[in-house]
Amino acid sequence: MTNDEYQRIKRQEFKDEKLYGLFESLRDRAGQTSEFDQLAADGKLPEVSKLALAWDSTIRKAVLDKANEQLTGADKESGARISKLVLEDLKRLDKLAKAGSKDEVPAVSAALRGHVLDFVNLEPQRLADKFSLGDL
Repeated sequence: MTNDEYQRIKRQEFKDEKLYGLFESLRDRAGQTSEFDQLAADGKLPEVSKLALAWDSTIRKAVLDKANEQLTGADKESGARISKLVLEDLKRLDKLAKAGSKDEVPAVSAALRGHVLDFVNLEPQRLADKFSLGDL
């Protein structure tokens, strides 16, 4: 193996590890969508609005869209479509919070969780094979 081949392999391993980390972060974040429900139940609707805006910048743009940049073909197209759905969910949460519609928040947060998990399902199989712990 030449030095160039070795360096190329190492660069790809580094890229794969970072991409897996993005998908792992999204797996964790999907479960955290219940925070919207809790805030709404507690009557903290301004906090729901703030959280939706934070999700857009710190999760959708910084994690989901960054992961989508590294996908290819149909998966990349699906990822872009899902990103738009996530954005619409976040906008709806913001609007519901501003309108005082706390009873509608759980349905939208459930849709958000589903869309995030739909994106996680786009994770390349090579990453799951390489990094996942399987069924322990």
